[in-house]
Amino acid sequence: MVLNSKGKFIVKNSKTSKAVSIILAAAILAAAVLSIVYFSKRNSSYEESFIAMGTVFSVKLYGGENEEAAKQIKETVENSETQLLSRLSESSVIYNINKNGKGEISTELYNLMTLSQQVSRDSGGAYDMTVGALTGLWNIGTENARVPSEEELSKALKTVGYENVTLTSDSVTLSEGQQIDLGAIGKGYMCDKAAEILKENEIKSAVISAGGSILVYGENPSGGQWKVGIRNPEGSSSDIFAVLSLNEGYISTSGDYERTFTENGKTYHHILNPQTGYPADSGLSSVTIISASGALSDALSTACFVLGYENSLPLLEKYGAEGIFVTHDKKVYMSDGIKNSLEITDESFVLG
Repeated sequence: MVLNSKGKFIVKNSKTSKAVSIILAAAILAAAVLSIVYFSKRNSSYEESFIAMGTVFSVKLYGGENEEAAKQIKETVENSETQLLSRLSESSVIYNINKNGKGEISTELYNLMTLSQQVSRDSGGAYDMTVGALTGLWNIGTENARVPSEEELSKALKTVGYENVTLTSDSVTLSEGQQIDLGAIGKGYMCDKAAEILKENEIKSAVISAGGSILVYGENPSGGQWKVGIRNPEGSSSDIFAVLSLNEGYISTSGDYERTFTENGKTYHHILNPQTGYPADSGLSSVTIISASGALSDALSTACFVLGYENSLPLLEKYGAEGIFVTHDKKVYMSDGIKNSLEITDESFVLG
């Protein structure tokens, strides 16, 4: 299945799988990077899609109070964006922390920022929630995207540094000029929030897609494992190069094709290296992370994209996560734990 222009699911045949349907997380916006593949047997279900956090969220639920749960998920995502996570909405806690350089925070935001600082530290700053000044300069994903001057980048880089954030259980204080940006963890975190709602409403199975982050929850209602199609970084949003089989979990992908712009003949993507200020250049086209947490998989996918394959392996081991790495020359590398779970379906990609 894919999302059509009206936000409805339509069935399309896959060239690379046997009698399966495909739900593409990114069929509408280029920000999406994954697809869910599952057998097309009909089950009692409810589905809905909506736009939030700059991407399409799609929700498909089986069993339980599925319509009510979908409503709660939508409300939670929309409220979290406008009231908590957005750096652009004036009603958001993050917006006002950035504006004032400090602010009171809830336990929820404390926990999320603590995880952000932890991943920042463990990745050596490859992921850093204080890149807000940099992302604001580049404005990638908007009509105002541009290449900043060296002077602008130098000034913004001085504000980057997770270690300069003072975080307590009920407040946060930034150093001069610092700007928080939780965009590289927020969509995955929404999958975590969705999972809580699914449990409360006794949902048996679900697929939640939030741009590059996906949750497959419970047992596949058609039996067997869930099948997750990994997008071909060089293809259209409906092209996949491999299929990952798993029981349930969180999957997040970061790719250099998601949000881009071209200036003076050169294309720039949105995943910035916090240490250089420029789009990351580690030789990778995409990184897919599988872990037990949506927020963690989201943050790790950014960190690993910046670090590159070899440097990412200790980080994945530390968090018990798995990864799939695709290089510009179509070589595929992966962590040991999923080598028997990934099937490459596009012969132009080869194992590295």
